[in-house]
Amino acid sequence: MSNTTINPSDIPQHPQQGRNSINLNYGLGLSLGALLFIVLFTYSSYLCTRTTTRHPSASSTSSSSDSASAANEQQLGLDEATTLNFPQLLYSQAKLHQHHGSSAASGCSICLAEYNDADVLRLLPECGHLFHLKCVDPWLRVNTTCPICRNSPMPTPLATPATEVAPLLAA
Repeated sequence: MSNTTINPSDIPQHPQQGRNSINLNYGLGLSLGALLFIVLFTYSSYLCTRTTTRHPSASSTSSSSDSASAANEQQLGLDEATTLNFPQLLYSQAKLHQHHGSSAASGCSICLAEYNDADVLRLLPECGHLFHLKCVDPWLRVNTTCPICRNSPMPTPLATPATEVAPLLAA
């Protein structure tokens, strides 16, 4: 056996080189993972929006079902005959009947324009709110409620004793 001693300075040590390669691999893996996540998220978002939107070619193939759905969409709001029965008046007339200090009837809540004396307004009978005729009629064709209070402008049916008993008989 030889009696040789190893000098610690003779052993090559490069711990820094191993640490740098681990940091490089970690950074590269993290960057690729983030990129993959972004690509998958974008692609899945594309697929979701693509399946929920209607294509023009699909509407031409099923015209009978589309015409039925279009008729249902138009029936969402009130019909024109009903809205024509609601009272209409000039703003100059409405100012005379307005309560003192009430600023609710100074402008249209749909178009946000101030009323002029010559503007034709429609009065919703159940809640008493006023709107421009040209603003509230299209609104009521799509919606069945007042734009301000969300109450129906249609008169509510009165409860009769027969209608109060009928649900009990069905149970």
